[in-house]
Amino acid sequence: MSSYYYLMAQLPGIYQSASGGGTLPFSYDYFMELCSRFLSESDMKKLISVSLEPPKETVRTGSVLLDRWFEWERNLR
Repeated sequence: MSSYYYLMAQLPGIYQSASGGGTLPFSYDYFMELCSRFLSESDMKKLISVSLEPPKETVRTGSVLLDRWFEWERNLR
């Protein structure tokens, strides 16, 4: 679990770079590779499935948060 804290501690720096109009400190591919080192296999699968555009058909992701987000977003669209 301590590896999750390390990974999440980096997110504010990423957000500050992106929201301030600056460049991101590293690429998407590097971030996903970094996550794969610290996240469990099941959590990595959930991260890969995250999208702002939900699937058209209801698909259970294994995450209540993601399932609710996708349902809300489908209803909005």
